[in-house]
Amino acid sequence: MKPDEFEQQLQQQPLRTIPAEWRAGILRAAHTASQSPRVSARNSLVTSWWREWLWPCPEAWAGLAALWVVIFALQITAPASVTLASNRTAPASTERIPALAERRRELANLLDAFYGPSPVLRPPTPRPRSEVRAVTVFA
Repeated sequence: MKPDEFEQQLQQQPLRTIPAEWRAGILRAAHTASQSPRVSARNSLVTSWWREWLWPCPEAWAGLAALWVVIFALQITAPASVTLASNRTAPASTERIPALAERRRELANLLDAFYGPSPVLRPPTPRPRSEVRAVTVFA
């Protein structure tokens, strides 16, 4: 059946009237929808963007938000007298050098006591170098 024949067949059919209870229900729904407060286009864009972003797992986002609230509350209620190790001042480098040298000596003594004295290593003796060159003679 061609599209033109189908349209002609539809035009030949008589239109039926909608039942009165259907019509009343449709009009009531339309009236109720028109009375509800409308959301602006900008507000609907913002809410749809947030819903799309949070939709994969809203429980996880809610848990993360609760965790941040707890961390913030603990930060506020923490006493101010707590000092961090990074806030302490380090001793001057002139004071640290002798202390490090002393620690190295102590470590060397402990290692010598455990493993015995380390063998004395002599520098390798140089090997003789060959000065011989191949000579080619043309005749």
